[in-house]
Amino acid sequence: MARVGVAGTGGGVAFPPRLFRRLLPSLLAALADPAHPGARSWAGAVIGQLGGALGPEATPFLPDLGPAFRLAAADADPEVRANAFYAIGRIGEAAGHAHLEGAWPGAELCLRALRGEGPGRVRDNALGALVRQQGAPCPQLLPLLLGALPISEDLEEEAPVLNFLLRAGPELLLPHLAAFVGAVGPGLAQRRLPAGLSQSLLALLRAMGVANPRHFRVGVASLDPAHAAILAQLLDDVTGDQ
Repeated sequence: MARVGVAGTGGGVAFPPRLFRRLLPSLLAALADPAHPGARSWAGAVIGQLGGALGPEATPFLPDLGPAFRLAAADADPEVRANAFYAIGRIGEAAGHAHLEGAWPGAELCLRALRGEGPGRVRDNALGALVRQQGAPCPQLLPLLLGALPISEDLEEEAPVLNFLLRAGPELLLPHLAAFVGAVGPGLAQRRLPAGLSQSLLALLRAMGVANPRHFRVGVASLDPAHAAILAQLLDDVTGDQ
């Protein structure tokens, strides 16, 4: 997401709903401004930051936010779409299960983006938004998620997405082992993941590679050769520690 410098919304700090209600008409007007994509992008990011900081208090605003983000998610400008999905994820996560009641089109919009967007920040943010709103991994989602990975630009979304996949466990992931290796390999090879997540992913890869070595080799072959070599060394290190 583009950093917009909204103070007082990080670290789990709540944002007053009454103040959000006062700001929302101006923010929605900016989000719909046909002449200024920069204003639309900025408004999407700010609504996401503030709406996410509302926590469950975001729920009453979903009927107003849903139609606005349905339009923003289809904006011609990719930066607007990227920040729209940033906001969709944070607001959906804040509202919790309330978004399942039909007022929030977040999951629908994310699925559409994952099917239609190419690599880049829009798809990265749609991935992050979807997993933030999805309670638990399900078999039907895995091919779509894995097909949209690896994260290519917005690395802030990488750890949440890979943690979500990790929760799927070997039983659901094993049929997709080659795609899973391709999805997690770059982040592991570039050592850009949190240490605990890396170790958990490497242990899972090692176990699934033993269970299905042929599909594991197919996945490794899909990686950049330098990444494949680093991943092999990391897996040897995991084996040596066991």
